[in-house]
Amino acid sequence: MARPPLSLKSWPTWFLMGILRLICLLPWTLQLALGRRLGALVGSVAYRFRKIIDINLNWCLPLLSASDRRKLANDHFKDLGVSLMESAMTWWASDKRILDLSAIDGLEYLTRAQQQGRGVILMTYHSTTLSIGARIINTRIKINPLYKPTKNKVIAYISSVSFKAHAQTAILHTEVRKMIQLLKDGNIVWYVADQNFRKKGAVNIPFFNHPAATNVFAHRLAQMTNADVLFYACYRLENGHYQIAIEPPMNFANQDVFEASLEYHRRIENAILKYPSQYWWIHKRFKPLTESDSNIYEQVN
Repeated sequence: MARPPLSLKSWPTWFLMGILRLICLLPWTLQLALGRRLGALVGSVAYRFRKIIDINLNWCLPLLSASDRRKLANDHFKDLGVSLMESAMTWWASDKRILDLSAIDGLEYLTRAQQQGRGVILMTYHSTTLSIGARIINTRIKINPLYKPTKNKVIAYISSVSFKAHAQTAILHTEVRKMIQLLKDGNIVWYVADQNFRKKGAVNIPFFNHPAATNVFAHRLAQMTNADVLFYACYRLENGHYQIAIEPPMNFANQDVFEASLEYHRRIENAILKYPSQYWWIHKRFKPLTESDSNIYEQVN
């Protein structure tokens, strides 16, 4: 493992991580309250992100009134604040603490595939509960997360230490051969492919009835490895506990790439509608793939 970054410019981040580490020792209910207050405070000044959120909500949930969109945006900022606390829990909390806060429905789909020696492409989506959801699953059955390191070297280091401690192994997003081999050997690969993707192989797939540039490699991966494809969602409940819902296998390999990717999007949509404030609304999901596509974020500076 690489050494921790200790240059002078990394010290402010280390200081903030130290504070977050101490906060992680507090009771979870207090962490939730702190996260919500922090998120609300950031939301009161983050005008650019508010514009993005409002555009996305208007695009995806057009039946909401202006007042409902404002409330949903405010709730989303609170959830973003909580997600910071969840990151700390993901990195530093004990397995017992994670177990006490969570439950999983559908775990039998993973264990059955493992018993049969089949690999699993475990797909989810970008929500404020993304990181803690993976950690929750790792407390029951070891997975292999596919990840792209963050640009912040301190956070990237802390994340890599967490991966080593809790996951089976971590797969850099460029390590395609490693990912394929793990699946062929009957392992579980954690794969998230729902953010804007405009590189080679991207396809416009409807998402909330609008074209969204999408990475469709999961379809090819399923065909190459004969792996099961499972979708799950992680919900933060009103009491601050977490519910993982793993759904029955998707029929990826026997569908064409468009239909398989559309099914993935539909499952994301259904999950979002259950707890809409927990989706990652600050992301520009609908940036144009081609010159003929409209740019709905054109007025966002």
